Amino acid sequence: MDLTHAAARYGFPTRAVPRRHLLDRLAAGLPCDVVRYGMACRDVRHNDDGVTAVFADGSTATGDVLVGEDGHHSVVRRKLWGEGTVRPATFGTWQGMSRIDIEITGTTRHLMISGREGACGLMPAGGGLLQWWFDVRWSPRDPRPAAPPAELRRRFGRWRSPVSDVLAAAREEELEFFGHHWNKVPEVWGAGRVTLAGDAAHTMPPTLGQGANQTLEGAWALGRALAGAGDPAARLRANERARYPHISLVSRLARRNPANWRTPPILARLVPETAQTTMPARFSNRLSVQVG
Repeated sequence: MDLTHAAARYGFPTRAVPRRHLLDRLAAGLPCDVVRYGMACRDVRHNDDGVTAVFADGSTATGDVLVGEDGHHSVVRRKLWGEGTVRPATFGTWQGMSRIDIEITGTTRHLMISGREGACGLMPAGGGLLQWWFDVRWSPRDPRPAAPPAELRRRFGRWRSPVSDVLAAAREEELEFFGHHWNKVPEVWGAGRVTLAGDAAHTMPPTLGQGANQTLEGAWALGRALAGAGDPAARLRANERARYPHISLVSRLARRNPANWRTPPILARLVPETAQTTMPARFSNRLSVQVG
């Protein structure tokens, strides 16, 4: 995909940076006592007057509302919904980020290469770093390979450069595995003064690239809802019902997307590159709520 059209239209170039660097930059602009790290939530208690979060070290925090944005392993969601609400998708990802001195590392080009064995993604992350990943069919019952790099070389070793170059440089200590999941989004996902946001509310496969986008959009909508007057619990429920039709549609589309099977799209070979760029961009815009 050629993303220069987005820069021309919106006036901002596309840049890829490591997530940890972005988080460091964001946190650096906050007062030192706003974010507390290493505070694993273990329980949530709430009543008509407020909420209390209980942490692993025995400490607690109280407030008017609690937003559980603690990922697809969410403790807050399990407290509200119970167990077994998140289900595995059909594929998982082996991902790494490392200094691999090949041509694409020094560019702003991103590659997504599909084949019968799975898919490979390459994304320069700046500073000589290359983010790379391999998508494979996966089930939670599958045993973890004893030597992941060797397994990836066995599966993708016949692929040509630059995939072969990345495989040659891959080291086990750089690899992480992510099995992808999804959950059916209910019309109301909170209770009392507790609500959910991000993957805690709508875990979905990454095939549409909507997980983070919908999280940011949801945070904006939640902020507007809480800025109004009235009972906090009522405002949380109103926000959930307002977001439900949209986020439920996006979640279903992500789960049913043919890319979840990671098979080469034959029709894509017949579609010009410019169309392959503009069509997904227009579709992605339709998945976002237009705001004034």
